[in-house]
Amino acid sequence: SSDGFLSRIKPTDSADEAYSEGIVREKLAGAMRYIKRNSVARSREGERARRDVLVTHLGGIAKSGTQYARMFCQENKLLVNNAVSPRIAAERLLSNGEQFSALVAVDDVFGTGQSVVDGLKQLNDKAGETIRTLQIPVFLVGICGFRRAIDFINRAIAELGLPAEVYVSDALTDEDKLFDSDGAIFETHQNRMRAREIAEAKGRMLEKKWPLGYGDCEAGIVFFANCPNNSLPILYKSDKDWRPLFARV
Repeated sequence: SSDGFLSRIKPTDSADEAYSEGIVREKLAGAMRYIKRNSVARSREGERARRDVLVTHLGGIAKSGTQYARMFCQENKLLVNNAVSPRIAAERLLSNGEQFSALVAVDDVFGTGQSVVDGLKQLNDKAGETIRTLQIPVFLVGICGFRRAIDFINRAIAELGLPAEVYVSDALTDEDKLFDSDGAIFETHQNRMRAREIAEAKGRMLEKKWPLGYGDCEAGIVFFANCPNNSLPILYKSDKDWRPLFARV
């Protein structure tokens, strides 16, 4: 916490964001409003929970992905049993795809986009033909995400020819990286470079390959359930000499 570095990790509309459960639920509700405007509902009158939206996750930690998928259903009055793993989602599409008006894949943050693209390719291999034949819209929902990651995912969507689109509540740019020269977190260049040296030196001891976060994202993003690995390792990773503020579970 030298030079007040950690004191600057605070809730803002940037990559130094603290997402409470309440904020996450608000953003998931906003995503559903967008999906309703861009899909045709197949719900039946009198249903207490919509059954026509299938919810899963692509990439990220499986446990966290499942948690966000279930939360998406709870917040938007969807059948909770429709929150499933990518494998089961593909199986349901193959067996009963005509009953679904949309497939939603929920994730916390699109950091590099690689894990989402990998998951999207697996989905395409298993159920892509069904999705295209039935024209089931696929929505990739992120609480936040870097524009580079979003562009990367969109290129993969185009290459695969899937009827899919990306919805991100908070879009981030390089300026949202903690140590970007055009960022507004540090008052002076000297303070920024000093903080970066501290974060990188200790980060290298915690995570040799990515001392400033996976993909060099330099993020300070913290979610109520976990801290993504795109954030600085000093925020979430432990060793015998380091106890992080937001230990990853």
